[in-house]
Amino acid sequence: MNYSFAGFLKYLIYLLLIFSNFKPMKRHFFKQIAVAFFVSILIFGCNRAGKQSKDADSGEEKAAGQMEVLNAEQIKTQLIEIIRNSPKPLDVAILIDEAGASYISDLILQDDEYEKMMTSTQKAFGIGVIGFDCKYTSVYNRPDEYLKCRSNLNRFIGDLGFQEVLSSSKKFEDRIDQNKSNADSLKYLVSKIVDNFNERLQNEENAEVYSLVFMGANIQALYVASQLTLMAENNEKLLEVMNKQHEHAKTVASLLEVMSGLEHVKPYYEKIQPMVKFFAEKDTITPADLNEIVPLIEKARNSMIRL
Repeated sequence: MNYSFAGFLKYLIYLLLIFSNFKPMKRHFFKQIAVAFFVSILIFGCNRAGKQSKDADSGEEKAAGQMEVLNAEQIKTQLIEIIRNSPKPLDVAILIDEAGASYISDLILQDDEYEKMMTSTQKAFGIGVIGFDCKYTSVYNRPDEYLKCRSNLNRFIGDLGFQEVLSSSKKFEDRIDQNKSNADSLKYLVSKIVDNFNERLQNEENAEVYSLVFMGANIQALYVASQLTLMAENNEKLLEVMNKQHEHAKTVASLLEVMSGLEHVKPYYEKIQPMVKFFAEKDTITPADLNEIVPLIEKARNSMIRL
């Protein structure tokens, strides 16, 4: 029992003992005082119980809030860990070039697709998609198309508030503008821009946005590689590239699964399931499988742009 409340009761008992020795008139007067004290005790007890209940509720709410923060931090850590242990999607552009694939301009993000990407989630995906396109155009030494991709990429990066990324990349972009006809210089400087972007965003503070970017790059890598493999007359080497894409599909699935509790991400997680299931069930992709997997990848990619 609380010390002050116990003292209050002792004092009341003392008054009752005195009351028993009073004359009738004094007893009547003291009876009124005693009743007042009883009422005070009841109010005191009720108020204290109410305060304890509110304190308990407040404590539970605080604990729940701390748990939410802890879970959010754990999710961010998990996302960054998945990315760091995954293959780099932009390297796929190098692999398809080494496989002898032709450059096809229609495979990069088109203007009408770019204009449909309005939400922050779509723009984060878009940064990844266009980031792969920048690598693809630079590997095939298409400076004019690279510059167009870069312009769209920078708009999305700016829209999401990463002005420091744009500022820190400017020195490399200026050098590209001056040496865009030099193929080796273009490849090198694009790689430096990518490294700069990764360095500044690959952290827990930006884990959610960076994960969406990374997914976009992986999906575009899968899309371009699968389309080129389907269209190639002699696609033996490109099939080898396609059979190295299981980890890229797994990365997209893993990141989306971790983020699937977010309302703005959940629909994308559901849309990629047919593609994920295909890669999970097929250890080796054959020429006959292309007619099935290519549309699934295209549908997953388009959902990120148009959903």
